[in-house]
This record gives sequence, C-alpha cells and structure tokens, in this order.
Amino acid sequence: MCGIVGITFRGNAGASGVGLEKLRACFTAMLLKAQVRGSAATGIAVIHGGTGANATVLRAPLAAEDFVKDRQYIKVINEAFDEDTISIIGHTRAVSGGASALLNNNNHPFVCGSFIGVHNGFISNNKEIREACEPEMPSEGTCDSEVIFSLAHLLYDQTKDDPCAAASLSRALETVVGWFAVAAVSMEEPHKFLLARDTASPLSFAWCQQNEIGFVASEQHYTYDSVVKVGLPTNLVAYSVPEDIVLCIDSTIPRGNEEFHCSGVRIVAAAAVDKSKLIEENEEAYAITQGKRG
Repeated sequence: MCGIVGITFRGNAGASGVGLEKLRACFTAMLLKAQVRGSAATGIAVIHGGTGANATVLRAPLAAEDFVKDRQYIKVINEAFDEDTISIIGHTRAVSGGASALLNNNNHPFVCGSFIGVHNGFISNNKEIREACEPEMPSEGTCDSEVIFSLAHLLYDQTKDDPCAAASLSRALETVVGWFAVAAVSMEEPHKFLLARDTASPLSFAWCQQNEIGFVASEQHYTYDSVVKVGLPTNLVAYSVPEDIVLCIDSTIPRGNEEFHCSGVRIVAAAAVDKSKLIEENEEAYAITQGKRG
C-alpha cells in the first residue's frame, strides 16, 4: 500500500494564522505516520498560488524517516513551504506495480504536464492506456500510477474551450481499471485541491474551521495524532472522502465562510467492472496496496 497526506489552506498558509514552524512540523509528522503504508520511496509537492503559481517537487527512494532528515527535504520544507503556500501533498510508496523505486521517475508525486498527483492503488490497464495515447500523453517512468495524471493532463489539454481540472481527472479515473485513492492539483487551476477514491481505497479529509485549514490522509488518525503532537487546534470536522467523486476544494473562497467550500464531479465508470474479479486477478498487488503483504 502507499500513504497519502496533505494540507490545504483557505487563501494560503500565511492567512491561516498558524506559525509556519507548526505547519511544517505537522506535515512532517503526518508524512512519518504514513511510512507504515510504504517505505520504498517518499515524495512531496509544495504548491504556490497567485499570478506566479509554481510548484516545488521532491522525491527520493528513501523511507520517510530518512527522507525528512535529508538536507534537500530540510531545505524544501523550510524555504518552499512558506506563507504563499496554498497546499502541500506527500506520499510514501510501497511498490505494487513492478516499477522500481530506485528509478526516481517511478516515484510520487508525478508531474505530468499541468497535473501533479499522488496515488494509492493499482492500475491494471496501464500498458494499454500508454500504447493508445503515446506520444501525446506526457510520461516519465513506467509506474502504473503515472497514467492517471498523464491522462488527466491530456484530457484537460483537449478541452481548452471549457477546461476543468476536476472533470479531466474524473474522466481519467473513468478510463483506468483498478482501484485508487488520489490527491492532485493542476497548475492550470492551482487553487483547486482534488481528492478522489473508490470503494477499495481509504482517504480522509478533516477541516479546521478555526484556522481554515484542510488535512488529507490515507488514515484519519495520521491527521489527528500529528495535530495533537504539534499543538494545533483539534476541533476538526473529519470524514471519509466520498466514493467515486472527485472532490474539489477551492482555496480562493473568501475567508470567514462558515464551512469550507468544495464541489464534486462524479466518476462514472466507462464500462462495468467486476471489482472482486479484478482484485482476484491481481491478488498480490491488491494485498500490497491494502497493507496485507510487503
């Protein structure tokens, strides 16, 4: 299995009223909690909004406990994660699709054109999608997860007349066959934090109204334990991300609203897939993604 963690802000990190040191410490604690779900590689993406929207991505074939001690991580977390940050995503990887973690192009987060994303799960038609869409579809490595975000970028690029990052990710998830939990951002719409999962994959979201901060994690206790550890407010509203919907959390909604603002785009399967049969046919990969082996 793989671990997903992240933090997103109404406005940006500076507007939250929480010191950056606590936010950095909380994210690091969440990343360390997620190591139990994967230790082959670790990666993060720091997203900045505004007119100069940009992202800083770091990944390495290291367990989280070693990754957070690495000087590159220390530099990124202390310099890139600043007051203008609108979201940060982290991933801890367990290899389930045969793509070696020693080749960093196979590690998360993936940067596929405008899309940056992380995935927990397994995609069984990865090869077929690559063969059908290359060379138009951006690709770095051979990991099955990458096709989700490559395809989302390609679909977004094909709908410039009415572009929508959430809809493009939804269409990509309709095309893949497998199971998934994802967190992603399109740099075309960097203020929209995208989350999705199917019935087989856990993903939780928690909202702190006091500071207008959202937390995402594969398991809810990663968030709560980390918030408690660094002394952030614990009055969180937490729930599982709805199944088969791309949840879109918009950081540009004015601060002070009583609730966080989100919208959803439903994922409609392109063809009926027997999930139990698919899992049976890919038993080893499923066992790893669920933490039952490896």
